[in-house]
Amino acid sequence: MKQEFITTQGKVIIEDGIIRVKKLIHRSNSEFNYYIFGIFYAVYLLGSDPKILPLVYILLGITGFVFLVYLFELFFLKTWKNKFPVEQIKSYRVSRDHIGLETRVTLVLKSNRQKEIVFRNHEHQLDGFLEAVTQYITQTQFAH
Repeated sequence: MKQEFITTQGKVIIEDGIIRVKKLIHRSNSEFNYYIFGIFYAVYLLGSDPKILPLVYILLGITGFVFLVYLFELFFLKTWKNKFPVEQIKSYRVSRDHIGLETRVTLVLKSNRQKEIVFRNHEHQLDGFLEAVTQYITQTQFAH
């Protein structure tokens, strides 16, 4: 049985125990781009005076550390898969934003990788999706 759920960036399709995430809207990570631009601009301004050079090194070190944490999260924690079996889901977390417009569902896979799906609250797609995922999780737990 095929089930489709609308998300903020596209849709999620559950069919024959396989979850497919289809992104129809591609958004860039503009917050990170502004952060990097600000750091490089600050380094440019501070680099003109040799007395402030140690501060520039500290700033670059902090920026490098933040960038490494971002890369670690991107490569080792977040999953890029857009198609995976429901049996791989170990658990899920639901977190609502403070405004009340969107709800994030973080699916935790058995490999401890995570897939985040964002639903709009006014479209009422979240409950059906969570019900379908919970049903598959309980079926696989009782099967083993």
